[in-house]
Amino acid sequence: MGFLVLLLFSLLGLSSSSSISTHRSILDLDLTKFTTQKQVSSLFQLWKSEHGRVYHNHEEEAKRLEIFKNNLNYIRDMNANRKSPHSHRLGLNKFADITPQEFSKKYLQAPKDVSQQIKMANKKMKKEQYSCDHPPASWDWRKKGVITQVKYQGGCGSGWAFSGT
Repeated sequence: MGFLVLLLFSLLGLSSSSSISTHRSILDLDLTKFTTQKQVSSLFQLWKSEHGRVYHNHEEEAKRLEIFKNNLNYIRDMNANRKSPHSHRLGLNKFADITPQEFSKKYLQAPKDVSQQIKMANKKMKKEQYSCDHPPASWDWRKKGVITQVKYQGGCGSGWAFSGT
């Protein structure tokens, strides 16, 4: 009897697993197999679908396809020249249709001249001398209106982060 129940559950498991979608992410594809123009165009269409890309006109789409091809070639070259099978592997992600310059401009911050910022901050600062000869017996920043009481954040455990605001 136990064997029949086990067999029944096994068959149910197999039948339900066969109905699971066989769609795989574009990240799982072997990019070395996309060599012809037609294959790369099909891959681009699949990538656009997976990342929800829609372009305003044919010229923009053609431009993005060329960038996609360049990035695909870069990915293939980098993966082919890996030093070890354990080193990182590149793949197509949501940035595959933008140039490195576009990525830098949109997602990275411009380098800051820290020395200039320090000079500006020093100009704005007032240099005042405070005496600590007779410190008070206690000091409560809440009474000074500088901070608030600890805010309860529920079960997320972040109440400590709000204790100093």
